[in-house]
Amino acid sequence: IEQEQSQNNEQTTEIESTKEQVVEQEQSKSQTEENNNEELESIINQIKQEVQSNQSQSDEISINNENTKAVESIELIEQEQSQNNEQTTEIESTKEQVVEQE
Repeated sequence: IEQEQSQNNEQTTEIESTKEQVVEQEQSKSQTEENNNEELESIINQIKQEVQSNQSQSDEISINNENTKAVESIELIEQEQSQNNEQTTEIESTKEQVVEQE
């Protein structure tokens, strides 16, 4: 009986030790999962910031493109005005010549 009790005590000690190891492993696993979740959350936040930054850059590019088109339109209008002014000057000159000839 004493031998059996001794064996039982040894087995109980081994079981307790194994339980402690399992608990430690579970705690370590839980901590690792928590760390991984924090890291993933950080990565997600970085990606969100990059997306916002890219959207802002895209908006700026769009505005720049619109501004470029506006400037090109203004330049065309200025060219047309200049040509109109030249034509007006030619017409006025021709009118004066006609008046002089009459």
